[in-house]
Amino acid sequence: MLETGRIMVLMYHIIAAEVTRPEWTRTPADFRDDIALLKSEGYYPINLRDLAHGRVDVPAGRSPVVLTFDDSTPGQYRLLSDGSLDPECAVGIMQTAVAEGDWASRATFFTLLDTEASERVVFGQPEKKSEKLRNLVDWGYEVGSHTISHLRLNEITAEEARRQLALSKVMLEEMIGGGYEVESLAPPYGAYPESDSVFTGTYQGVAYDYRAVVEVGDGPCPSPFSPDFRPSHIPRVKVNGTALRELVEYFKRHPEMRLWAGRTGHRS
Repeated sequence: MLETGRIMVLMYHIIAAEVTRPEWTRTPADFRDDIALLKSEGYYPINLRDLAHGRVDVPAGRSPVVLTFDDSTPGQYRLLSDGSLDPECAVGIMQTAVAEGDWASRATFFTLLDTEASERVVFGQPEKKSEKLRNLVDWGYEVGSHTISHLRLNEITAEEARRQLALSKVMLEEMIGGGYEVESLAPPYGAYPESDSVFTGTYQGVAYDYRAVVEVGDGPCPSPFSPDFRPSHIPRVKVNGTALRELVEYFKRHPEMRLWAGRTGHRS
C-alpha cells in the first residue's frame, strides 16, 4: 500500500466563528469536528516536508494525513491577553487533540510577511511574531513560505519571484532561529511560475531550495513512494462544507486507494 495508496493533504485558510467566505472558512467547531473525524478513522498527521522526503512514520495501522494552512490568518494561531493559547484557534484545537492522545503536533503553516492585510502577517499580533513561529517549531509543526507579500508567481518576473522566495525563507528562519530550515512553499493562489526551476536558486547571494510545493486543489496526493509523486506539484484537498467527510467515506468504501502505514517508510 505504500506505493499505490493515496494521502490526503488538506488545505485550510480561515478559522473563524463568523463565516463571511464559506469557500475558505471553517468555524472552530467545524475544525474540531474535522480532527475528531480524522482521529476516529485512523488518520495521523505528518508535516509536508516529511511527506516530500517519504517519511511516513506513523503508528501501525494508521494512515498519514497532512494539514496545511495558508495565509497565516489570526484564527490559525492566536494568543490571549494573558499570553496563553486561545483554545478556539486552530493550533489550540490541535494541541488539545494532542493532549487527549492519538494525535501529534504536526501541520504545515504557510506564512506571509508583508501584506496590506496586516492581520495576515504571521497570524497578526505583530509583537508575538517570533514567539509564535518558535513555538510552532518547538512543538513539532512546520513553518513554510507563502512568499513575502502574496504575489502571483505567474505575473511577476523570475527575478522578483526569486526575491520573494529567497527573502521569505531568510526572514522566517531568522525569526525562528536555531538553525531551522524552511523547505516548503505554497504559491499564492496556486499560481505557478513559468518554470519550476524558480523553486531552487539564489537571489543576491541568498540560496534557497523548496523541496515541497503545494497546489490549490486536485484531490488526494499519490504516495511519496509512487513514481507519480511530484514534490513540486503536491495536490491538496480544499476543506469546506462536507468535502472532508465525503473523502473519508470514499476511502472507507475503497480501502485499496488509501495509503496505510503498517510499517515505517522512507524515500531518500
